[in-house]
Amino acid sequence: MSVDLATTVVIDAGGRYGMHPSWQAFGGDLHYFAFEPDAAEAERLQGQSREGFEVVPRALGRRPEERDLRLTRHRGCSSFLEVDPESDWFGRYRPGEGQLETTVRVAVESVDGFAAARGLRADFLKVDTEGTELDVLEGAERQLADHVMAVRVNVNFQPAYKGQALFCDVHGYLEARGFFLLNLDYFGRGIPCYGLVRNPDPLSPDAERYGVLVATDGVWIKRHRQVRESCGGDAATEAYWTMKYAYFCLLNHAPDLAFETLTRFVGERPGAFGVDIAESGLYRALRRACATFLGRWRVYPDAQWDLARSTFRQVFELELEAGSKYWELIQRL
Repeated sequence: MSVDLATTVVIDAGGRYGMHPSWQAFGGDLHYFAFEPDAAEAERLQGQSREGFEVVPRALGRRPEERDLRLTRHRGCSSFLEVDPESDWFGRYRPGEGQLETTVRVAVESVDGFAAARGLRADFLKVDTEGTELDVLEGAERQLADHVMAVRVNVNFQPAYKGQALFCDVHGYLEARGFFLLNLDYFGRGIPCYGLVRNPDPLSPDAERYGVLVATDGVWIKRHRQVRESCGGDAATEAYWTMKYAYFCLLNHAPDLAFETLTRFVGERPGAFGVDIAESGLYRALRRACATFLGRWRVYPDAQWDLARSTFRQVFELELEAGSKYWELIQRL
C-alpha cells in the first residue's frame, strides 16, 4: 500500500480496547494498525472501527511463528507468558485477575515483516503486550533504525509474569538504537502497601506520593537531528516528519520539546512549510493544536504571552490574538 508523507502511521502492539488515548486528539490523517490476537476482542474492535483505524487479528513478536496465548480472567492481563502469582501485581494488587481460563494458538509476525509486506514506514510504535514488549521491539529493528521517531512502551520495574523483560532491558535496547527516555506516565502513586495510605476522596486531586512503582508507560524518542538525517536531504520529507515529531510531543506531555523543535526548524529552514504543505491536514491540525496550547497564556498579557505569540508567529506566520479574536482564529483554523 502507498501512504503519503502527510499521513501518520502508527503500529500498536496490543490493541485491546482500541486506539490508545494519547492518539485520540490527533487531528491529522492517520493510519493506525491495532494488532490484537484475541479473536473475540479483535472482532469487537472491528465493529467499532473509525476511518484510518485497522484491526490486525494477530500478535506481534520477534519473528513469524505460532504461540499459545494465555487468556486470563481479566482479559487485559492475557499474555504469552505465565502469570507470577507471587508478584506484587497479581499477588497483592490484582489477585485472581491473572487466573488462567483457556489457551489459544495464535499467529505472530514481526513489525519489520508486516511493514515490508505492506510497504509501510512506521512513524510511531505503541507496545503493551503484557510482558513481551522487548520481543516486539526486537522484531522492529529495521523500522526503529530507519523510520520510527518515537515509541510508547508499557514497562515493568519488577516482574508480574515469569521471564518477562523489565524496564532496564527495554531502556537499554532503545538507548542503544538512538532513542532517549522522554518521560514516564508516573505521578508518584504506585501500588499502596497499606490501603489506608491513598486518596480517600476520588473527586479531589491526589498530591501524596506512596506505594511501589511496579509498572507504567514510558515514552522514548529520537533526537530531532537524527530524524532529519533520515530524510536523505529531501525538504518535503523533513517538513512532514518535523510536524509529526512535534505533534507527537504535544500529545505526550512534551510541549517544550515540540516548540523547541518547530522554532529551530523554521529558523534553519525559512519557508519550509510551503503552500502545498500548509494545505495538508497534518499542518492544519498541528497549527490548531499549537494555537490551542499557546492560547492559554492570553489571560495574562505578560512576557509569557508575548513569547507564546512570537512562537506562533515564527512557526505559522499568523498572529495569535487575545479576546474574541482568539476564538475567531480557532474557529477559522
